[in-house]
Amino acid sequence: MFAPSPSTYDLPDVWYLAADGMFRFGSLSVTDGRIASVRPAGPPLPRPPPDAPWWAPAGVDPHVHFREPGAAASEGVANGSRAARAGGVAWVCDMPNNVPPVLTAEDLRAKAARFRRDCPLRFALFLDARGDAPLEPPACGYKLFLTDVACTRTAIAPLLRGRKRVTVHAEDAARFRSGPALPHHRRRPIRAVTAALLALEDAYFSLPERDRPVLVLAHATGRPEMAFAWRMRRKGARLFVETAPHYLLFTARDQCAAGAALKVNPPLRSGADRIALWHAIQEGDIDFFGSDHAPHLPEAKSSADPPSGMPGVEWFLPLAYTFAAAGFLPFRRVMELTSLAARRAYGLPASEGIAPGSPADLARMVPAAYATLPAARVPLRLSARPGTPVRPVVSRAGYNPYRDFPFAWFVDDLRIS
Repeated sequence: MFAPSPSTYDLPDVWYLAADGMFRFGSLSVTDGRIASVRPAGPPLPRPPPDAPWWAPAGVDPHVHFREPGAAASEGVANGSRAARAGGVAWVCDMPNNVPPVLTAEDLRAKAARFRRDCPLRFALFLDARGDAPLEPPACGYKLFLTDVACTRTAIAPLLRGRKRVTVHAEDAARFRSGPALPHHRRRPIRAVTAALLALEDAYFSLPERDRPVLVLAHATGRPEMAFAWRMRRKGARLFVETAPHYLLFTARDQCAAGAALKVNPPLRSGADRIALWHAIQEGDIDFFGSDHAPHLPEAKSSADPPSGMPGVEWFLPLAYTFAAAGFLPFRRVMELTSLAARRAYGLPASEGIAPGSPADLARMVPAAYATLPAARVPLRLSARPGTPVRPVVSRAGYNPYRDFPFAWFVDDLRIS
């Protein structure tokens, strides 16, 4: 399906999503892995022609769990990379909660060797914030799981101090509840998020300004995270906010109905939280998408105590650009959310999209049958019509949580600079 990318080539007579968010017909030239020239040959269009393939900037997924080392059977670098290619993703940033976790420079070197051997994509790796490894390539940042530390100023501040960039999973485990009858979102209630964010805010501003890192708030689930972002930015914090498509499409009620397939951490929240995320994206308060691709084998998900996590990277660009097809987001905004903003947040090679000088990370989108969605500012439900194409699942999770989603396009070619 995807051939190795040459470093120099031409794409003549193609439709492409230009840097201004408009669609143009023309020719692209790539030299030494960078876009050398863009030659439009006609007027721009606000949408692609309905039956035409078109090229988009390839995705940057800053939040994946390929489960290696420690649980390669659940996905692994090689298979996770294949799933990412199917989703049009050229860059992946893999999380450090492995077995063993990435705490030291030696841990980073060992994990990087696995990725260099098995990952045909561009990649960056996170360091566990509890460790002492320096932030050097291919590391892109520290990951702080507040579930693993006390949510107090004295515990959090040292893990932030003097670091360049820290990505945070914000839940306070002391606020979790137990009980076999409790649904997942009640076991990990939203008050656990609120408590963790208050502790993070206190610790961050307890530091001298020179010692405060750039923060990335991972997988925002709803209103508490957006209130935190507003406060932090108002007080001058350097903050990026990420969310995942599953928080935009599903709620806690959906998880209760679907069971383990939609069991994730942090849990899915209410319909009001989902709508709050949509408004935040439309207003520009959320910076980028991360799939939080976290697969488990079918037998684990069907066990009596199924783990949290679901596949996602495989549908990264098709999901996001279908939001644009439905009118919920402009195409230019989707390009930012999937390809450009995460590069800035994590110090990856800069791109202006399909424009001269940018890396030639390109994905070809091909049309798929899809449902016409209602004219609403926030999608209420997305359901595919009978006959919508269904692609075989690449992830070892073995299922597609978006099987009823009315995809407008799939990816059939990926070029990586």
